[in-house]
Amino acid sequence: MTVLRLIAGGTIQASQACKGAPWAIPEAQLSGLEPLRQSTRRPVTENPDQQAFDFQ
Repeated sequence: MTVLRLIAGGTIQASQACKGAPWAIPEAQLSGLEPLRQSTRRPVTENPDQQAFDFQ
């Protein structure tokens, strides 16, 4: 959903061959994006089994 919001907002230029097809995003569009900062917020639940997923 984050990528779709970036496309809809014009932050990333992308195209689709037809509706429902995967988005084609040129590599140059991704090179200028800032990496997401790690959240310092607490987990939504107090479940000790909940783990953060790091996209690196």
